[in-house]
Amino acid sequence: MAEVTEFIILGRGGQGGVTAARILVSAALKDGKWGQAIPEFGAERRGAVVKSYARIADRPVPLHSNVRRADVLVVLVSSVLDLVNVDDLMKSRDSIIIVNSPSPIRTGYRTYYVDATSISEKLGLVIAGWHIVSTPLLGALLR
Repeated sequence: MAEVTEFIILGRGGQGGVTAARILVSAALKDGKWGQAIPEFGAERRGAVVKSYARIADRPVPLHSNVRRADVLVVLVSSVLDLVNVDDLMKSRDSIIIVNSPSPIRTGYRTYYVDATSISEKLGLVIAGWHIVSTPLLGALLR
């Protein structure tokens, strides 16, 4: 199987987590890589917890399912971390977490924090009162 980097994006409905997975994979495709963006949601409403997944590889990926354990976890709102067991989502202790938070958060993993809410406010990325934090977090991820 191809060397694959697997991503889980956790957020709330309306924050752009599903769109973030699609943008991430679209960027990888433009870079000559292979990828999959996989949403997971049901009848959730705006504000409900939503997961989305992405895979990026140098060759086609024959596996087509959700990501069970991530190399990279992107967290669009830090309060979601209180609702999930992070250890169940991470592939290894070397896995990375990128979280929207104005200050550091301890997770037991390599964790990077980005105040994506403030960035979205400054850039006018607010729709119907909701900060679109996925765009600044994708920028941090790609950095």
